[in-house]
Amino acid sequence: ILVAAIAVSSSHSFIIGSTPKTAVASSTTAMNMGLINDLKTLFSEEGRANRAAHAEQQRKEMEEAQREILERRTDPEAMGKYEEEIIKRRSKFMEDKSALKLQTEVEVQEESS
Repeated sequence: ILVAAIAVSSSHSFIIGSTPKTAVASSTTAMNMGLINDLKTLFSEEGRANRAAHAEQQRKEMEEAQREILERRTDPEAMGKYEEEIIKRRSKFMEDKSALKLQTEVEVQEESS
């Protein structure tokens, strides 16, 4: 029995991809502890402060974007410039779309030949 136990334990070193059971258990435990530590950090005072700061930053960015929209709507010159940009963007999109459609049609014709 002792010889069989030694043969089994030493055979792990000759099998590719084989890992001892203790190594698997310790790495799983380490991963779980990392997850728990992350959750502790997330719900700690520091985590709450970070979430609050992030929410405040997002709110400020949204307010700024809204302010820019309102200013643009009240300024005819800025609104004209904005509408020109939209027209350019839409025409470029349509050009790209037609080019893609043409490319797709050519590929389909080549496949059917």
